[in-house]
Amino acid sequence: MINNLQILRAFAALNVVLFHTIAISDTYSFKTDFFLFIAGWGANGVDIFFVISGFVMLYTQMNVKRSVYEFLKSRVIRIVPIYWFLTCLIILIYFLFPSVFRQLVITPEWTISSFMFLSKLISEKYPIIYIGWTLELEMLFYILFGLSLWFRKLLISLFFISIGLILTAILSSDFILLEFLGGLIVALVYKKWNLSKNLGLLILLMGFILLSLSINPSELLMEYRAIFWGLPSVLIVLGTVTALQFRNKVLEFLGDASYSIYLIQMLSIPLFYKIVSELNLFLNTDILAIFCVLATTAGGSIVYLFIEKPMTNGLRKRFIKH
Repeated sequence: MINNLQILRAFAALNVVLFHTIAISDTYSFKTDFFLFIAGWGANGVDIFFVISGFVMLYTQMNVKRSVYEFLKSRVIRIVPIYWFLTCLIILIYFLFPSVFRQLVITPEWTISSFMFLSKLISEKYPIIYIGWTLELEMLFYILFGLSLWFRKLLISLFFISIGLILTAILSSDFILLEFLGGLIVALVYKKWNLSKNLGLLILLMGFILLSLSINPSELLMEYRAIFWGLPSVLIVLGTVTALQFRNKVLEFLGDASYSIYLIQMLSIPLFYKIVSELNLFLNTDILAIFCVLATTAGGSIVYLFIEKPMTNGLRKRFIKH
């Protein structure tokens, strides 16, 4: 395990949570003041996740050879169970307490496409768990990467997956897909070149400086996020894995729980502000935003410990050979 990568996962997840907290707080009349200067910026956590994903898939495959079936099975077990569980939970809440959701209208077609990771493709809508649009791109990447494993030679596999990502990005005009390719390049550089730890730290700092330059992003930046956020994310991931590894049990745990933290925010952030509204709390809105991020982190950690982790470990023991 690369410790720094777990810490980076935690950063990416919390960045996205803060991004949605700033946006959703405004809809409940708790608009933040201080945090407004980074409104929109935290969405770059997704870009970091995509580069990490590309890196981990290739790095793992270079260390442990897996067949197409073994690879796809491991990805389904990792991604699908908790995502389906939380989707079912939202649907259940929707039908039992419809007033909880202000604008949500769940249809059978939308439900099926959400479960199949095809919402954007079929209906051009976000899935029921709206941040699941990123998982739909992840699943597309996994399929392309898995198919590339039919080729035994690494060079041919990389050529296949690269062409697949580039063509898909061009045809869909969704160039954020190229960030997975950036992660593959990071894995190759990390494995083939013996970069020094000091150089890794320098690359990491350069990546964060470039990422920081995009604070208060414009519409133009969002349109070309694969450049303005993707390239800094590539540098950040390369620097993260190359630099001296840092140990912190709390941050590493949050990295482990990052997937649940990422998914649970659809429920936790609105729930937090609904409770605050009902209690008529007149606290500073920025302090409330911090509490909301902490509450989401705690909620996601609980979901990870008591639902995601046992579920995933149980499925791995049953279906994956060691």
